[in-house]
Amino acid sequence: DTTMICEIVDSIDLFYELGGNPDPLGFWMNPSGDTISNMFYNDLDTSGNYHYIVPADTPCPNATAVMTIIVNEENDPGKSDSITLCITGDSIDLFGVLNDTPDSFGLWVNLQSDTVSNIFYPSIDTQGGVFTYKVKGNGICPEESATVNINVNSEFNAGTDDSLSLCESADSFYLFNELGGNPDIGGYWQDRDSNSVSHVFYPSDQN
Repeated sequence: DTTMICEIVDSIDLFYELGGNPDPLGFWMNPSGDTISNMFYNDLDTSGNYHYIVPADTPCPNATAVMTIIVNEENDPGKSDSITLCITGDSIDLFGVLNDTPDSFGLWVNLQSDTVSNIFYPSIDTQGGVFTYKVKGNGICPEESATVNINVNSEFNAGTDDSLSLCESADSFYLFNELGGNPDIGGYWQDRDSNSVSHVFYPSDQN
């Protein structure tokens, strides 16, 4: 008989992999000819032919069955991770976000299960999202996947420059109100020496 197992399986009982109705009084030998237990341990044993031998009374020959074990390696999709990008940032390769060493023959899909490129453009895909990298199973090993969760931040708007000419006796005013464009709230002000200053400007204090 031939038994295929995936490397993620810890162990199997060789006796239960035999066909027919084997007698339970035999013993096992590995591909190197060493006597072993009926348990195959993936982290210790190797693929190959395992012999189950049931000793017979003389002059009858021993009864032997051969069990071929094939261990399939698991394909590697890498390890899931997340990243935050600015909407004005450069494109990124999704493979560079995955941890570990993912196999290169898989495919990327979005949340709608559409196949997508491994190159992500934050200026185009402004909503970000979850992207899944899938690699097909090897032999009886199952399909494996890893995800990249992308968050795209919008760029804040500080407004546009402006200039004013004032009399020192003029009333105080809010600097924010003098900006052009549509500035976002929540920022702070600095003077020409990069010192933090109030958002209220007092012309009489400039002497």
